[in-house]
Amino acid sequence: LLTQARALARGDRLRAELLFAMGRASQRTGDHARTIRDLEAYRKEHPRGADIERVRFHLGEAQLAAGQ
Repeated sequence: LLTQARALARGDRLRAELLFAMGRASQRTGDHARTIRDLEAYRKEHPRGADIERVRFHLGEAQLAAGQ
């Protein structure tokens, strides 16, 4: 559902917020691979995004949990 919302979202800020929300939702469910994929996409697509520091933190947590 969030993937569909992101595809339909207008504006970079909203797409960035949805991508971060997707990563956090995946992290909460323990899907580390998907968390890493979504948060890496945020870093690549929105390197100066409002949540970039939080993205880096949660990305590190997911990578640690995944043994990377």
